[in-house]
Amino acid sequence: MAVPEKLRVAKKQFVLPDGTFSNDVKPESTGLTFAFSNGERLTLNFADVPSTVRHCAMARGFAEDIGNTYAGAKGDADAAYDDAKARIEILMGGEWYTHATGGAGPAPSLILSAIEAMVVANGEAVDEARRAKWREMVGSKEGREKALANPKVKSHFERMKAERAIERADKAAKAAETASPSDTAF
Repeated sequence: MAVPEKLRVAKKQFVLPDGTFSNDVKPESTGLTFAFSNGERLTLNFADVPSTVRHCAMARGFAEDIGNTYAGAKGDADAAYDDAKARIEILMGGEWYTHATGGAGPAPSLILSAIEAMVVANGEAVDEARRAKWREMVGSKEGREKALANPKVKSHFERMKAERAIERADKAAKAAETASPSDTAF
């Protein structure tokens, strides 16, 4: 539920090079502004912040951003791992999103594996040139959505996800076999 403007203590916005503001961070953002409900305003110009502090803020931002992807995992470490891995892959691919979408979405590496499995199942050869083309495609949200819109890719993708879930279940079952019957530590 959104906080009504008059009840909000401060509104944070990103400063753009032309002096306008954005509610979403953009690569060209030059600072932050905080407009307080008492009429006061504070602005932080990124270039004025010592580099060591900027680095710490960047590290903190990565921790928050990646951590936010698995906030809905509800105690499921495997789902949290998958969400965090997917977000890291997306960041490493050069993509930033501005609106939360509930998790990071499917890991690009898993989509790549599904594309390759589909091509191999079709009897076609796979070489580095094709892999590079697919990596570029799944580097964007639109590319990942397009790949998963292909029913054959989606089929391989879902099978691979299921296989990973079975592997995790087998691992948990083996751990349960070695647990003490009186182990009630939760």
